[in-house]
Formats: sequence, structure tokens, C-alpha cells
Amino acid sequence: MVDYPANEVLPHVMRCFPVELTLPSGQQQLTRAVYAIPSDGEQQQDRCVSRTAGPAPVSDQDSAPRPPADLLDQLLALVTANLGSMYKLHARAIYGVGRQSWQVRKRAEMETPGLVYVVYSDLQGQPLVFLSLLLTDEPELGQELGQELAARVLYLFEIHVSDIIRGQGLGTRLLRDGLGGALASLRRASSSVLGAELTVFSENQRALQLYLTLGMHVAAWSPQDQRAQVRRRTRAVAYESNLVTRPAYYILFWPAAS
Repeated sequence: MVDYPANEVLPHVMRCFPVELTLPSGQQQLTRAVYAIPSDGEQQQDRCVSRTAGPAPVSDQDSAPRPPADLLDQLLALVTANLGSMYKLHARAIYGVGRQSWQVRKRAEMETPGLVYVVYSDLQGQPLVFLSLLLTDEPELGQELGQELAARVLYLFEIHVSDIIRGQGLGTRLLRDGLGGALASLRRASSSVLGAELTVFSENQRALQLYLTLGMHVAAWSPQDQRAQVRRRTRAVAYESNLVTRPAYYILFWPAAS
């Protein structure tokens, strides 16, 4: 699996995610900031540019600063507030066996090279909404399509809205217009980008229903529900019922429009 540099995603993110978010109540406005975790090659290039005082990037849309450590800590706190109980319950299924807590592993994951962060903060600088995206290969998709060339997807690592402003349609808007717009723009730029992908806890029914409503579906390479017939008996009657065991999470796929 190959992860691609953030600068392949940044122009599309800059173009498609709104610079400001006004809450429906009109009482609060959130301002966008975009950050990126550089790949090794980009880090080396940045060091060379700084030493030689070379030209600036071709466009402001092609680059973004690295997120400060304290900002990543704030974003991790938002993840913990929203999904901490689910991560604690399913940490082994996600990260495997290990002594480190899920928070430590998640914090390390948040510095994956190539990740692009879209963060919306209030006037006091408190982040209340954020998404993180990565352009990567999906080998399973390529195998399903029977193609030899790379099948690339825009992977949505995270989308979180603080509970103090939740329920106002911000997540839906950012997914439909922001992520959907960036995906369509990427698809126009490269036919190898076939869709968006994300992971969702199976018990997070509210998020799951939103994703399905937007047109995503459970991928063929996702963990699937397991169904079994169970025979039960009471004093009066014997009957059979279907027992459904859900996996810890699903992988969802959102096909890019052709």
C-alpha cells in the first residue's frame, strides 16, 4: 500500500472546503485552517529550500504548515470525547495486541505522512470541527476491479464535530460538499482516484446512517455481519431465529462520479 504526498490533495481541499462555516443559528462563525503532515521527500525538499533560499511553492494551494503538537493534542481530545468509549472497547480489533493505550496509538497515527487536516475553530481559537484525509492505494479495490494499475482512494481518517455545536448539519455539509467536492476534483485530475473510503464503528449507528444516506456502501473487503440460525425452545413451541453478529467496524466506500 502506498500513501501519496499531501500536495496531491491540498489544491482540491483548498478549493472545495469553505473558508468559513456559519452555524445555522447565525450566532457563531468558524474559521478554516489547513495543515499537512509532510512525507519524507517533502521534508527533505523543505530543508533544501530553506538552506538555499529557493523559490516559494508554485501556489499557496500546494502547501500547508505542519499542525502544531498542541493542536493535534486538542484534536485527539475531541476524538476521545466523541468516540473514546468505542475505541476503548475495540482497540484490539483496530490496533492489535499491545501495551500502549489506544490514545497513544491514535496520536502516533495522527502524524501519518501525507495526512491533510481541515480544522474549523471559533473566535477563541478552539477547534470545534476537523477532518483528516489521506490519498492512498486500496489494493483490495484494485483486485475487485481486476486492474493492474493502482486503485487510489481518498481515505477519510477522521471527521469530528464538538458536541456543543452538533446537530446543525455541519458534518453532512462538509461530507457532501467538502469531501464530495474534493473527491470529484481529484477524479477529474486523475482517473486512478476511484472513490473515498472510511472506517466506522458498527455501533455508531448515527454516523453509519449518515454515510449510507450520502451514497456510501459497505465495501466488499470490509468485515461483514455474520448471520447464524439459532434454534430456541420454550415450553410451548420451538422456533428458529437469525442471530446477527456485527464486526467492530465497517469499511465504507464512496464511488467517485465518472
